[in-house]
Amino acid sequence: MTADVLNEMLQRKDITDNVRNVVSEWMRERQRMESLQRRLKEFNLRLDESPREQKRINSLMPTLTRGDSLHTRYLSKLASIEDEIDKIIIAVSKTRMEMQVAK
Repeated sequence: MTADVLNEMLQRKDITDNVRNVVSEWMRERQRMESLQRRLKEFNLRLDESPREQKRINSLMPTLTRGDSLHTRYLSKLASIEDEIDKIIIAVSKTRMEMQVAK
């Protein structure tokens, strides 16, 4: 059922409050699940981007010397990417647990 159909159903006068409450609760849970699915998709997109950036930086590193400011900058960037990946993995895990609870 689409949200429009459910909203129309909720506006009807011939349904009981119990039915209205059940439909409303179902709609809230459905919206929550859709929100969690969108969040997972965003996390996955961010995770997909990280290896590309890591690969790009790693390919440039051999051309730099350790004392070079760009070398230091790239090392910092790689560390930031690793930290971000760790945070995303934790967030994905929490989101998946929320989805399991919501089912």
